[in-house]
Amino acid sequence: MPTPKHILVVEDDSDVRQVIADQLEELGYRVSLADNGETMRAFLQTLDPIDLIVLDGVMPGEQSESLALHAAERKIRLVMISVSPEHMQKANSRADQLLAKPFRPADLKRAVEAALASDTFGQRRTYSE
Repeated sequence: MPTPKHILVVEDDSDVRQVIADQLEELGYRVSLADNGETMRAFLQTLDPIDLIVLDGVMPGEQSESLALHAAERKIRLVMISVSPEHMQKANSRADQLLAKPFRPADLKRAVEAALASDTFGQRRTYSE
C-alpha cells in the first residue's frame, strides 16, 4: 500500500480547519494542521515533508499571498481557499489551484487531486458548483 500524501491545512478558523481535515482524512490523506502563517512556516522546517498545502486566502498576521509564495519557493503544491473574489483573483494570477468557499467535499477532492497531479503548483481553475 502506498504512503498517503501529506497535506497541511492552514486555516485560522478552528471549525473550518477541522472540517477540511476530516474530509481529507476520509479521502485517505495524512493531515497536519496550522492556525496561522507562523505555525505553517515552523511546520515546513520540520523533517516531515508536505505534499500539498490547503491555505485560507485571508489569514491574520502574514498575508496568504506571502505564504503561497513561500510554498512555491519550497516546491509545495497549493490549494487556495477563500470566500473573497478579490483574494481568489490574486491567487489566480499566481496559478494556484483555487477552491471557492463554501465548497462541498467533492469540490475539495477535485481541487486536491488536480493540484497533486499537476507538474506546476496548480492550475487556474476554480472549483465551486
